[in-house]
Amino acid sequence: MGIELKRPIERLAYRRPEAAAVLGVSESKFLDWERRGLMPAAVIVDGCRLYDAEQIRIAWMAMKEGRAPVLAESNPYDLEP
Repeated sequence: MGIELKRPIERLAYRRPEAAAVLGVSESKFLDWERRGLMPAAVIVDGCRLYDAEQIRIAWMAMKEGRAPVLAESNPYDLEP
């Protein structure tokens, strides 16, 4: 019936509720951090707003250490609908 996995698949991206949950904060707090540049902006692919898991990790580590996050600039290859 489907593929049986021996270990979990590492997530590359999250939707906003998942990204907030990973950090243990509400969606509104995550959105506030995104608007303030503390978390990465979403990438829109075929109408889906996705947050890069690695960029979230980098931003969190920077916040935890009390420094401004250095997030990737927008990618010219990001797909807009």
